[in-house]
Amino acid sequence: MSETVLNKGPGQKPLWSQLYEILQSRIETGVYEEGMLFPTEAELMKEFSISRITVRQAMDSLMRQGYISRKRGSGTIVIPRPKVMSTSFSSSFKGIEHNHRQDRRIVSVEYAKVPQEASLFFSTPANMPLLTLTRDSYLSGKPIVRYVTVLSPAIPLDDTSDYSGSLYELLEQADYPIDHVNETITASIASAEEAALFQITQPTAVIHRIRKGFSKDVPVEYTDSIYLSDDYKLTIDQVFQKGE
Repeated sequence: MSETVLNKGPGQKPLWSQLYEILQSRIETGVYEEGMLFPTEAELMKEFSISRITVRQAMDSLMRQGYISRKRGSGTIVIPRPKVMSTSFSSSFKGIEHNHRQDRRIVSVEYAKVPQEASLFFSTPANMPLLTLTRDSYLSGKPIVRYVTVLSPAIPLDDTSDYSGSLYELLEQADYPIDHVNETITASIASAEEAALFQITQPTAVIHRIRKGFSKDVPVEYTDSIYLSDDYKLTIDQVFQKGE
């Protein structure tokens, strides 16, 4: 394996984030194959000349993202990755996900602690408050979507900016137009907080949609959207690789 050196200079990504990206790449390119034992903390500490806490932060992130798993008595192993699927997400609420000021209302704009996945996406310290925009969309006077958007600290926007219009148009005006997004969609029964938000009294499924937006390969936007499942449809078109 070729030697990889972490950049420990000022202004660089946190060491755990750099290590995470290296290990993630090794898994995705097959250097660490599915089912094989993952290097130990001691081995990674020696290879990269870093502390145990740095290694643990990177490995904990790999576990949360589903790359590795610790098994008692067996060590840490590389988890088989799911097959790639293409998906489409459609709504009967025509146009509700575009900018309509009468439908979308700003709940708050503040600097707040963010989910660790968002910190990892922006390569910022886990305890660093980031600009967070919370908005709700309404239909017939009832909330149907909540958007919680975290913005990169590199963007020249702050909590005094005007977010009443289209966020993507605002990002474009700030010279960070979104040109690529990566989305993950899951479903679950609404929590007590979500049931209160959507004014539902019976067990009801909600859809969580994590969107990561990029501008020229620069991470710009991390949005966690919660949708009422009524009238939404998820279509999955899976293409099987040869031999699967």
